[in-house]
Amino acid sequence: MKAYQKRLIPIYVIRILIGLLFLFSGFVKINDPIGFSYKLDEYFHVFDASFGLPYSVFGPWSLNLAFLIGILETLLAINLIFGFAPGFTTTSLLVMIIFFTFLTGYSAITKKVTDCGCFGDAIKLTPIQSFIKDVFLAGFIGYLFVYKDSIYPFFKNLINTILSIMFALIIPFYAWYCYKYLPVVDFLPYSIGSDLAYKTTTRGRDGQFLAHGYEPLKSECGFEEFKGKTMWIIVEDFQKSLPAALNQAISLANQLQSKGFQIALLTASGSDIRNSFKQSLNIPFCMVPQDQTTLKSMIRSNPGVIILKDGVVKAKFSCNSIPSAEKVLDIVK
Repeated sequence: MKAYQKRLIPIYVIRILIGLLFLFSGFVKINDPIGFSYKLDEYFHVFDASFGLPYSVFGPWSLNLAFLIGILETLLAINLIFGFAPGFTTTSLLVMIIFFTFLTGYSAITKKVTDCGCFGDAIKLTPIQSFIKDVFLAGFIGYLFVYKDSIYPFFKNLINTILSIMFALIIPFYAWYCYKYLPVVDFLPYSIGSDLAYKTTTRGRDGQFLAHGYEPLKSECGFEEFKGKTMWIIVEDFQKSLPAALNQAISLANQLQSKGFQIALLTASGSDIRNSFKQSLNIPFCMVPQDQTTLKSMIRSNPGVIILKDGVVKAKFSCNSIPSAEKVLDIVK
């Protein structure tokens, strides 16, 4: 076998493996753009404190950058796998991995960001693990960059063009859909099917609560939310919530309360704001303060609705998909 042909084998293997890894990483980001924006927001706070980069300038762009990075990473991964535009693809991936290596290296040295967010809530890596991963990836991508002329497409030009256009349309749409209607694949600890009665009372191997931060409602609301049928309205911040969706959720709660549901509104807003909204919206049910980080890990919507039956999450709805009472009753049959 000629030396040139021998070189094609590792290039092909590395190209597929790196492409699949970036595809997974990109998918996690477009599947949960709000969650990734939280991580970028955390980095902007750290950079403000450490380097003087003004959070007021960069912070408001967290969500836009989350979309941009997630979509770009996913498209580049697909390009690499199928062999589209190898020069542009390998150059872009090399620039991206150098940037990521700087971030994870900074996190590993300073320990100011404890999780890089590379794989979202799907896989948690320590800063040093993330940095080592990125160093190896940078080496492999650098190899592909040097031999980019040996990356050949799977298909002919017409099929390549059609596939490129198709992915360029589908991936941004998927990211928008997950932003609008919650992640399609939910990696959060409060995902559908999770038994929260177990998670909030049982410690994981690392000694932390599997759904840590949650405070039971019995002392505040007088009922045990993990027994029977319960509806949570999650309002991370009253002042940033959508008024129409909030009114819809309250109306739904009133209907379900008459059907035997236990109702609670969980919010991170302060007591003055809570009391003000309780009066203005005429909220008749229990309103409970909760940690903001916990609420963010419950649902990526403000407001959002979570339906429980005997402590098991049966359904989650974003502010853009508040259901009818009939639909909820059908879910908890």
